[in-house]
Amino acid sequence: KIQLAFSSRVWQPSAGSSSSDSSSGGSVSNGWGLGFYMPGSNTVVMPVQQCHLVGTEVNQVIAAVKACCQQHDLQPYNPATGKGELSHLIIRTAAAVGKVSTASAAEPAAAAAEVDGSSSDASPGFQIMAVIVTTEACRSTQIQPIADQIMQQCRNIGLVSVIHSLEAAAPLPAADRTVKGIDHKFNTAAGPRSNIEGSNSRHNGRSGLRSSSSSSGKRQPRALTVSSTKVLAGVPHLTERLCGLS
Repeated sequence: KIQLAFSSRVWQPSAGSSSSDSSSGGSVSNGWGLGFYMPGSNTVVMPVQQCHLVGTEVNQVIAAVKACCQQHDLQPYNPATGKGELSHLIIRTAAAVGKVSTASAAEPAAAAAEVDGSSSDASPGFQIMAVIVTTEACRSTQIQPIADQIMQQCRNIGLVSVIHSLEAAAPLPAADRTVKGIDHKFNTAAGPRSNIEGSNSRHNGRSGLRSSSSSSGKRQPRALTVSSTKVLAGVPHLTERLCGLS
């Protein structure tokens, strides 16, 4: 499993320095970023061009997701403005068991089935699942064209599933539930929302979702939680075999 973050704040290394070393100098600029959070930050990402923690095929899937999201004009979520849809990209891999159907999620019987070797859409020894995590305001209909395009491009390199998940809102501390005279209704599933009719504003954007304070006082990324998940293409899960069991 590898988890990347989308962000509108991107680390740009200085000329001649490594893009993976934030200590070697650089600056933060506004842009379209997909990568790992910079050490000590929960909003700035260090863009990933080629991740050496995973294989070539996974890097190809990551590149395809980025290109398709940009092509369909989806933007990383910006907590300062409340605009944008994209939150995280999670890639999971598993050793292939037999041959896996990559039928559309519109065909649930075929999509959920593992084929016994007759399918031509076989993964090359392993399976890849791409999970696109967005804000709660983003609908699966917005992600569906991206999922179809990614599956078409990456089916032959092991991609068997594209999932859309909504990031769950985190509850605010009791002291923060009233902001600027506005009393926020509190719901543990959906998170704090203003009781002003027609408003879906949240305290400080969604910054509370992504950070917590450590003993050193630095802001640290929170664990990612999701409120709902939908299969947009392929199978709903990966299957591995261990000691003859799967």
